[in-house]
Amino acid sequence: MWELFPFIEILKMAFKDYSEILIETIYKLQLIPTNYVS
Repeated sequence: MWELFPFIEILKMAFKDYSEILIETIYKLQLIPTNYVS
């Protein structure tokens, strides 16, 4: 279990970055008018 600790930390950091990008993308998509998206 102890050998997996660094991997888990990297995974948590990567997931944190990914979730922030995902939230930002969703926020930007909401700003685009629906008639602009075909």
